[in-house]
Amino acid sequence: MGVFSTRAAPAPRTPRSCPLPADRLRLQRGAEHLHRLGARPVAEFLSESARARDDFASMLCRLDAWRELSPELVHAVGGDLFPPELQAVPDDLNDNPKTGRPR
Repeated sequence: MGVFSTRAAPAPRTPRSCPLPADRLRLQRGAEHLHRLGARPVAEFLSESARARDDFASMLCRLDAWRELSPELVHAVGGDLFPPELQAVPDDLNDNPKTGRPR
C-alpha cells in the first residue's frame, strides 16, 4: 500500500475503551515487528492509519511532539521496551494442600 497507493484501506474496527490483554500483546508484537522493518514501513503504517480515520493533520502534530524525545533518553529510562505482563496468582495457591486451609 504506501503513501502513493490508490487502494482503499480497510474500514477501521470500532475501538474499545480498554483493550483486552490479547489485544495489547498483539499491538506490542506488531509494533516490535514494524520497528524491525525500518523507518519506511513505519511511515507507511502511520500514513495508512491516518488516512483510514481522515486524521492525517492530527497524526502529523502527534508525530512532531514525539520527535521532541531523544532516543537516548527514552532508552535510558527503559521507555523503549514494553513492561512485562503481570499475572494474577490464584487464591488456591495459598492454601495448604493437606488441610485445604490457608497456610
